Amino acid sequence: MTLDPQTMYLVAGCLFVLLPLNTWVITAAPRPAGVTLWSLGALAGGAGLLLMSLRSQVPDPASYAAYSFLLLGILLFMQSLRIDLHRPWPAWLLALVPALHLLAVQIMLSLDGTDRWLAVTVRAFSLVSLLAMAWTAAVLARQERSYNAILICLGFVVPALAVTSNLIASWQGQSMLDDLRSGLPNLLVGLTGMVCALLTNLGYLGLMIERSHRQRLTLQANRLRQERRHALQRELARLERARTVGLMAHSLAHALLQPLAALRVHAETGARLCATEGPVDKALLQRLVQAASLQLGRVDEKVGLIRRFLQAAPLRPATPVDLCHCLRDVQPLVSQEAINHGVRLDWQLPALAVPVRVDALSVMQVLLQVVRHGVQVSAGRPGCEVRMVLVRSGQNVTVQVLDNGPPFPEEALKGPPLRASLASAPMPAPSWSPALLMAWRLMHEMGAHMVLHNRPAGQGVCVELRWPLADPA
Repeated sequence: MTLDPQTMYLVAGCLFVLLPLNTWVITAAPRPAGVTLWSLGALAGGAGLLLMSLRSQVPDPASYAAYSFLLLGILLFMQSLRIDLHRPWPAWLLALVPALHLLAVQIMLSLDGTDRWLAVTVRAFSLVSLLAMAWTAAVLARQERSYNAILICLGFVVPALAVTSNLIASWQGQSMLDDLRSGLPNLLVGLTGMVCALLTNLGYLGLMIERSHRQRLTLQANRLRQERRHALQRELARLERARTVGLMAHSLAHALLQPLAALRVHAETGARLCATEGPVDKALLQRLVQAASLQLGRVDEKVGLIRRFLQAAPLRPATPVDLCHCLRDVQPLVSQEAINHGVRLDWQLPALAVPVRVDALSVMQVLLQVVRHGVQVSAGRPGCEVRMVLVRSGQNVTVQVLDNGPPFPEEALKGPPLRASLASAPMPAPSWSPALLMAWRLMHEMGAHMVLHNRPAGQGVCVELRWPLADPA
């Protein structure tokens, strides 16, 4: 086998068929549409070059159809890059242009005396398509700042120069399509075809590796930002809990002093009983000790509750808890603030347990924020009251916190502001306040729902908190 243009076409065709297999194998499934189109374009271009290398061994219609296959391959290459540029062509255009090209070539081939114009037309189409492909790669290189895209651009500029020399020779009546074994222009086209196969496929493979690396870096950066955001939210939640406990100091003191006072009474009674002369009533003394132990247990429970409430810990695994118990524990924590604002609290809870699978402390934090918001906006208004109602509906349970505050505007009913920050200054009462934003974020982390409603006839607003029942039965 001699090194003539047709041999170079054969080598270039084999390269175009084999090299895309590397990209196809390296690219993990599911593969992007651009990779699939690039591989199909390489197969079409390789088929065209192989048909050109078999010019004397296959019928002329099949041999001259090679130029239409080359045009189809270049169009598929361009479509692959245009998808990355978010400007793809319609699919019908990719099918129509090669079909019209094939029809025109076959018509001119059947006419006599059209060899020169056939060669000029075919090579002009090839030159325009190569330059368009090089321009598309250059635009992509400028957009992505990729040297591999520049390599693809050079891979199509080089054969474009060789096709230009071939076009000039055809215009001068030389280098016809039926003779591919001789002539310097045909030799240049075959040589640059091999260069094009190497540069473009290696450049595209490098482009895919670049994108994969950028995507991996982007995912890592997003994961770091998400971790920092969660850490910031946990710290803000801890600070908000500390601020809430500071505002509720009187209520907490009352909750602790009440069992301590009872414990002191029992201890003094027991001491006087032991100091009396005569036999000691052991039954009475035992009851006093049991009552004192019960009060100590209550103090321990309150202290543990406050300690866990102030911890800066993330959400714990959800466990079935009694929602009514959480609601009752919230009332004494906010009662003193409600008294200071002159707001009445009304808890309407069922006697039976309502099990939900949540983190009890997170639920208490949500309820505290919502009730405190209701107390603050209801202060000084007629009939100032914050009422909490628990409603079971199917497999869900809804806690309604109703207050006499001003109605929410329409934009507030759609959801919290996208740029709202817990560190921002307090918002006006009708808007999403920091307390409601904190409650919404905790509900979102628990996978629950929080919805705002305006009550009819200016009666106030309603904040609904919805959880699925742990045991719907």
